[in-house]
Amino acid sequence: MPTLLELRMPGVYTQEVPTLPPAVGVIPSAVPVFIGYTEKAEKNGDSLLGKPTRIKSMQEYENWFGGAPSTNIKVDVDDRDTNPRRPEVKVLETSSLYYKMYHALQLYYANGGGPCFILSVATYPSTPAVPDDSLFGDSCFNALKKVKEVTILVFPDGTEMSLTGYTTIIQKALQHCEKMKNRVTVIDVHGGTDAGNISTNVEAFQTSMPVDIEIKKYGMAYYPNLQSGLSYSFLDTGVTVRYHHRVNAEKIAADNVVAAMLAKRIADAAVANDTPPLDPALTAAAAAAAGALTAAESALVTAITVATADANVKITSVKDDDLGAIKISRDILYNKIREAIRNFGVIMPPSPAIAGIYVRTDATQGVWKAPANVSVFGIIKPAVELDDDDHASLNAPDNGKAINVIRAYPGRGILVYGGRTLAGNDLEWRYVNVRRTFCFIEDSIARAMQDFVFEPNTSQTWIKVKSMIGSFLNTLWKAGALYGDTPDAAYQVIVGEPESMSVQDVLGGIMRVIIKVAVARPAEFIVLQYEHKFELTEA
Repeated sequence: MPTLLELRMPGVYTQEVPTLPPAVGVIPSAVPVFIGYTEKAEKNGDSLLGKPTRIKSMQEYENWFGGAPSTNIKVDVDDRDTNPRRPEVKVLETSSLYYKMYHALQLYYANGGGPCFILSVATYPSTPAVPDDSLFGDSCFNALKKVKEVTILVFPDGTEMSLTGYTTIIQKALQHCEKMKNRVTVIDVHGGTDAGNISTNVEAFQTSMPVDIEIKKYGMAYYPNLQSGLSYSFLDTGVTVRYHHRVNAEKIAADNVVAAMLAKRIADAAVANDTPPLDPALTAAAAAAAGALTAAESALVTAITVATADANVKITSVKDDDLGAIKISRDILYNKIREAIRNFGVIMPPSPAIAGIYVRTDATQGVWKAPANVSVFGIIKPAVELDDDDHASLNAPDNGKAINVIRAYPGRGILVYGGRTLAGNDLEWRYVNVRRTFCFIEDSIARAMQDFVFEPNTSQTWIKVKSMIGSFLNTLWKAGALYGDTPDAAYQVIVGEPESMSVQDVLGGIMRVIIKVAVARPAEFIVLQYEHKFELTEA
C-alpha cells in the first residue's frame, strides 16, 4: 500500500508503488563447521584460534590453518632373490594420527563439499597425544551461536578421544543444535575399525547417547570408519625401513675382510717364526696377504658407500644382518617406498565424507532428499565389512538409536545405506531429511520474518505474512519437498485473530503464525508383491 503523501504545495509528486509482495529468501541448507586441532590458526597476523572462519577451498585452509601432522611409519622391503616380486615394499604400521582436520577437509571436498567453517581449538602440540576434550567446551559453542550460516557440526578428531570425552562433547553439541534449531550434528561411532567387537562398540556408543527426544533428533550417527585414498604426511627421517638385501653385498665383503685378516695373520706368523736368513717366499706371502686385506677392506668400504652414496636419501634402514643400520641409496627403491606410503591410505571417520554428501545432495536434489543410497568418493573400502544381519541391527535397534551404515556393494560401489536420526523410534523425527528440511524451513522463514518486527499487527500485515510464507511453501511443494496432491494437503499457513492469536496477544504485541507442513518421507522399505496368475479356461 502506498504511503500517504503530504500534499500542501501545488506541483507534481513522484511516488513508487511496490507491486511485488515480500518473499522468503532461500538460505544455504548445508554449511558445515569442522571443529578440532590445526597446524596453525592465523590470517594476516591475527589469531584464528576459537574463531569460526569461513573458507571456500583447500587452498584457503592451507593458507590459514596449515597442513597435516607428520606421521612416523615403518616399512618392510624384501629385496631377496627368493622373492619373485622383489623389491616388495609393505607398510607395516604408522603412529597414531590424532589430528585429522586436514584429511577431513580433503575427504569433505572429494564428496562435493563447498564453503564451510573451521573452528580451531588448538594447534598441534610438539608431542602428539590424545585430543584434549576440555578444549571443546562451552567457549566453542558460544562462538558458534554467532554464526547463523552453520547448519552441520563435525568433529574430525572425536574418535581419537576417549568415549567418555567424546560423548560429553556430542551431548553439548546436540543441546546446542536444539537451542539454535537450524543445525544438526554428524556423529562418528567409536571402534569403527574393530571388526571383532561390532556389537560391543555399538552398544557402548548407544548407551552413551542421550535419551531425550528433543535432543537426539538433531543427531545422525554413521558407521564404520573408512579406508580412504588419502596419504599420510611424513618426513623421510620419520620412516624406518626393515630392509632384506638381494645379495647382501656388504655381508659378503665383510666375510672377505675377515678371511683376509685371518690369512694375513697366518702369513705374518710364518714370517715371525722364520729364522734368518729369511725365506723370500714367506715374506712375499705376507706382503700378498697384506695387499689382499687392503683390497678386501676397500671392497667393504665400497659396498657400504654404494648403499649410502645418495645424499638426498634420508630414510633410515635397519637390516636383518649384523652390519647394523645403513641408508638406502637406490633411487628406484627409494621412490617405491614413498609410493607405498602414499598408497597406504589414512583410515578416517565417516563424518567428513557425510558432510560433503549432505552438501552434494542438497545442491543436486534438495535438502528434502534423504542423503542415502549415494556413493562415497575418495574411499577404498569400509574399514569393517558388515553383513545384512549387522545392517538390520544397526538401522533399526530396539532402543531406537539408529546408526547409518556405509557398505560396499558389488557392481554399485561404496554407498551410504541409512538415513535415520538417533530418534529412530519416533515416527515424526525418524529421518535425516525430515529433520534437516524442517531446520531449513524454520530458519528461512524466521529470517524473512525479521522484516516484520515492529510492523503494525493488523490484518494487512497478516495478509502479507501469509502470502509470503505460502508462496515459499508452494515453491517447495512443486519441487517435491512436501507430501500431498494439492497445496492444501501439503501445507497450511494460519495467521490472524482469532485463528492464531487472541485479542490479548494482539494487545500484547504478539503476532503468532501457525505453519503446518507435511515433509516427504523417504521410501526406506520397498516391498514387491508377486502373485501367480492362473489362466482361466473358457467353459
